[in-house]
Amino acid sequence: MALSLLRIFRNKGSNVSPFVLVSFSSKFPKATHVLWQQMDVLKWQVNFLLKKERCTALFNSDGKWLESVTIIPPHKLPELLLKTLEEKYKKEGQKQIYHVQTPDRSHYEMNLNKGIHTIKLLFDLSGKIVGKLVL
Repeated sequence: MALSLLRIFRNKGSNVSPFVLVSFSSKFPKATHVLWQQMDVLKWQVNFLLKKERCTALFNSDGKWLESVTIIPPHKLPELLLKTLEEKYKKEGQKQIYHVQTPDRSHYEMNLNKGIHTIKLLFDLSGKIVGKLVL
């Protein structure tokens, strides 16, 4: 781990807080293709690959992990959620499905095209809809 931290700290031009870098390396030690972006004075976003899946994570400037989002292909969804999607929603209207994790919860998000509107649906791990937003 010390060598990977040294590699991160040697990143030329990097102004990412060492607290954030250490936290990221601890939480996602096998991440590759890492790209950092400062969102504001107190937040950092990192895009990376983990097990060939595209991920994004958000950390505060003290290194506290706030959220991670992973794009999930349908064949990797929990069985109950996949069943709900197949029963209630047409696949042609589906966009990408995201697995969102925070320190206190985990859920899935999916955007559906409905005419001129996009509907964002939030599902819990059992496939139950826990939120809906029309965009």
